[in-house]
Amino acid sequence: MSATINDSHEREDEVGEARRRAALVGAVAGLGLVPWFLLIEPLAGLRTLQPEVEAPVQDAVDFYGDNFTQIPLNTTLFIGQWVIMLVLLVAVVRAACRRLDLAAILAVTLAGAATAIYVTGEGVRVWPVLAFDMNVGKLRDSLDPGVAHAVVFSRDGLHAAAAVLLGVSVLVIAWLLARSDLWGHWAMSVLAVVAGTFAVSSVLVGPEGFGPGLILALWGPLVAVLLLVGRWRARPRSTVR
Repeated sequence: MSATINDSHEREDEVGEARRRAALVGAVAGLGLVPWFLLIEPLAGLRTLQPEVEAPVQDAVDFYGDNFTQIPLNTTLFIGQWVIMLVLLVAVVRAACRRLDLAAILAVTLAGAATAIYVTGEGVRVWPVLAFDMNVGKLRDSLDPGVAHAVVFSRDGLHAAAAVLLGVSVLVIAWLLARSDLWGHWAMSVLAVVAGTFAVSSVLVGPEGFGPGLILALWGPLVAVLLLVGRWRARPRSTVR
């Protein structure tokens, strides 16, 4: 009997340590989102904005020509942002859950699917630059305007689908946080509801609204601070034990 009790205590200790490590990883990812998000524009900001849907298709070719050198780095940084966001969401799920039940698996799966679609959208946008051997003159002469127009707006369509998946994932995480024993879990849950709702509704309001990247870049640091405070408050209890 005592061996069984000891095994149970050891498993509890292992789970607790795994959750504390996840909280630290989530805090680092959440705090890293803000500087990463703010660095994209100065490091790889586009010279000209994406053309409107009703603009002449030739404008899409000009968009690629004007931003030829910026698009690869811009794409790389945005992919990095989505990966950091995925790490944050997975870490929050692990920190919130003593055991990984169906809701936790669903949240992680949706977050992973959203990240994959976001990355695909970035890859679609950068394809014309890579297809023409990084030669801007070759691109301007050979890229079909209709193809360029379709590629530019395919990214928006993929991001719209990903925003829905990401928003639903964050809403599920909000529920996981609400039933968690983490310090500040109710505050994190409310923040997740707001972030998830904005992510889903960004599809309805279009590109002019708040995208999920901006919302979660604000949500991440707030959750990171709460995770760090909770981890610090739990340290004396774990030390005494």
